[in-house]
Amino acid sequence: MKKLLRTIYLKIRDLPVIGALAQQVLAFVRNRNQGATRAVNWEQAQQVGSLAERLEVVEQLVKAQANAIAGLNNASKNLKREQLEWKSALGKSERHQSARTEFVRDEIMFELRKVLKVKPSAAPGEGAKQSTIPARILPHVQLGNQPVRINVGCGHIPHPDKLNVDVRELPGVDIVSGAENLPFEPDTVELIYAAHLLEHFPRRYLLDVLLPHWHSILKSDGTLQLVVPDSQAMLASYQRGEMSFDTFAEVTFGKQDYDGDFHYAMYSPDTLSQLLREAGFGHLEVLAADRVNGDCREMEVTARKLGA
Repeated sequence: MKKLLRTIYLKIRDLPVIGALAQQVLAFVRNRNQGATRAVNWEQAQQVGSLAERLEVVEQLVKAQANAIAGLNNASKNLKREQLEWKSALGKSERHQSARTEFVRDEIMFELRKVLKVKPSAAPGEGAKQSTIPARILPHVQLGNQPVRINVGCGHIPHPDKLNVDVRELPGVDIVSGAENLPFEPDTVELIYAAHLLEHFPRRYLLDVLLPHWHSILKSDGTLQLVVPDSQAMLASYQRGEMSFDTFAEVTFGKQDYDGDFHYAMYSPDTLSQLLREAGFGHLEVLAADRVNGDCREMEVTARKLGA
């Protein structure tokens, strides 16, 4: 259609009257089309501008939501941190209160034993009163001026190079005495040796009575030599299947065949060393650990009385 109109226009445009009229019609049509195009462009521009404004609003909303989410995340992290801090503080407080309660209980029981004169090595449930055994140096012993080296709680295994001490007057015993009442003046003993004895006393009794007594009679730089069941090694041996449960229970708690054959404590090289430090000893040395002695695994530790 446009091609036909163009052909007609080209044929009549040069005619005197009709040609001028045709040119005016063409100009009118062109102007009208341009106006319509401008109107369409303006409307499109308005639509584009409106869309851009909406996109800008959406971007602002997204940014605001992102900031809000970040703020909530930070608040959540702070709350979790505070929760952990409170949980830790409550745990410490609970452990402190538990330890304090246990300490007070030990102190009360210790004072009751002193009043009732019940030794901690008495068999549980017997409750028999046991006064401190008066120390007796047997007639065959000649102390002289030689260095005093004692074997406390020797039982049936006396040492020929030491003065052997036990509460029972057994063959080979030189002094009948309790471990807490050895008949020696302060700062006079060179060596105190004790094998498988400490585990027969509660920790509080060791710290309040036994170890202070031993510390007092030792000379400056005197030696304390201890052999004690190595509970850490025995537990590992049981876990590896090398020791039966019955054997582990027996070496842990004692055979309990007679008074004094009850164990009150378990030690590792580290915990025994810490106990001796608390009692005032120094220069600690672990001579042996996980050493086989029958069914038992034992350790040997030495400590010295520090000089003034």
